[in-house]
Amino acid sequence: MKKLINMIILILLFALLCSIPAGCRNNKNQSMNEAEQNGENVPDVTADDYDNRLGGMRYGDILETEEVYFFITDRRKINEKGCAPGCFMRYCVRETGESDIFCSDPTCMHNNEECPAFGVSNIYEYDGKIYYQRQYHEQGTSIRSGILRMDPDGSSRELVIPLTDYSTDMMDGTNGEFMMHRGRFFVFMKGPAVSGGSGGFRFILRELHPDSDEQTVLFDKTVSSTNESRVFFHGRYAYLLLCHMEGRGETAKTIIELFRANIDTGESELIKKDEDSPCYLGECCFVDKNEDIYIVAPKSEMAGDEMIPCGAAAYKYIDGRFTEIFCFADEENGRYTIPVCGDNVIGGICVKRDGEVREKFVLWLNDYDGNTIVKDTLPLAFLTEEERQKLFFNVGSFADARELIFRININWKPEKAGSKILHDYYVVHYDYSDGSLKETLLGMSKEE
Repeated sequence: MKKLINMIILILLFALLCSIPAGCRNNKNQSMNEAEQNGENVPDVTADDYDNRLGGMRYGDILETEEVYFFITDRRKINEKGCAPGCFMRYCVRETGESDIFCSDPTCMHNNEECPAFGVSNIYEYDGKIYYQRQYHEQGTSIRSGILRMDPDGSSRELVIPLTDYSTDMMDGTNGEFMMHRGRFFVFMKGPAVSGGSGGFRFILRELHPDSDEQTVLFDKTVSSTNESRVFFHGRYAYLLLCHMEGRGETAKTIIELFRANIDTGESELIKKDEDSPCYLGECCFVDKNEDIYIVAPKSEMAGDEMIPCGAAAYKYIDGRFTEIFCFADEENGRYTIPVCGDNVIGGICVKRDGEVREKFVLWLNDYDGNTIVKDTLPLAFLTEEERQKLFFNVGSFADARELIFRININWKPEKAGSKILHDYYVVHYDYSDGSLKETLLGMSKEE
C-alpha cells in the first residue's frame, strides 16, 4: 500500500510539471543566461580566482595559504640580470611567526642568482602547487624568463611555460607580468611601442596555454603616453584599467579607461571612461564585483601660485566622471597623505610631525559609504625610534573590512660617498575586525 501511494504521488507530480508551459519552466534560467551574456550577472568568486586585494603591490607579491604567507621583499631596482638586489621569495609561518628565505637547498648561501628563491616574482597557488615567475638559464641558451611551479615545501621545481621576449610587440621587449586566474595562465605586457608613425605605449593581455604554443590575445591597445595601469580579474572577466595623458601644458588631460575582456570568448570592450579625470591612477585603486571603480590618491589645491597638499582623497566613477566622495584630513592629525584602497575599504595614513620629528602614524579607514572602520595609531612595535624616522610605506597590498597587509621599506643612506644604499623590508599584518589595531610582523629582510 505504501509503495502504491508513493507511485501515485510521483505520477501526479509528473502530470503537474507537464501541464506547465515550457516557456514558463525555462524562463528563470533563460533570464539568468541573458543577464550573464549582457554582463549583468558576474559569477561568484571561486577558490582559484585571482585575489584583487593583492593588486596594490603589483601582481602576486604576497601569497596567503592556510599555514604560510609567501612574499617578495623588493622588486624596485632591477640590475642587468633582470633581478632586484635582495628580491628573494620569503615565507612566514602563520602560527609561529618563523620567517626565512624560501629555499629548499640546505647548502645555499642565498647570496646570488643561483639561489632558487632569488629573482622570484608573481607567486600563486593552484591545485596543491606553488606557481611563480623567475628567470632561468638552460644550457646553450641565453637567460630567459618563465613560469615555474613547485611543491609547497620548495621541492619538485619545474618549468611550466617559457615566456617569450615580445620584442615584436614592444620596442624594448618584455616578458610581461604573469598572473593566474582559475588555474589559467595570463601575461600582461606594457611598454613603448610605435603608434601611427610616432611613439606610444602599448598594453597587451594574453592567455597562455601550457600544452601548446598557442596564445589568445584578450586585449591590445596603444595610447600616446601612459601614467599607470592595473589588471583585475573577477569571474569570467579581466578588467584593464588604463591611465594616460593627452595634450601638454595647460591643455593636458588625464584620461582613465576601464576595459572588460571576456576570458572565455576573447572579446573585449570599453565600459567606462573619464576623459578629464581630477585624479590619477596610483598604487591604490580597486574594481569591485559590481564593476564600480574606486581610486585613492593624494590631492592638492592651488593657494596663490603654490600647490598645497590636501590629503588623500577617495574617488568613485559616477556618471562618466571620477567624483570625490571623501577627503582624509582632520583637525587633530592634519592630512592623511598615504593612500589605502581595497575591497570596500578606502583610507589613508597620516604622518603626524612635530617639526622634523615623526610623532606617530595614524591609520584611518572607511567603507565605500564613508563609515569609519578603524581610526587608530599604528603601533610599529617592531621598529626602533631611528627606523620610525626613516620608514616608507608601500600600502594597498591587501585590504578588506577586517584586515590589512602592507610592506614597509627603510632606506639607509650611505655614510660615505659612493657606498650603496641599504634597504630593510617589513611585511606587516593588521587585524581591525573589532575596531582596534592588532599588529603582527609577518616577516622581514635586511641587506648587509
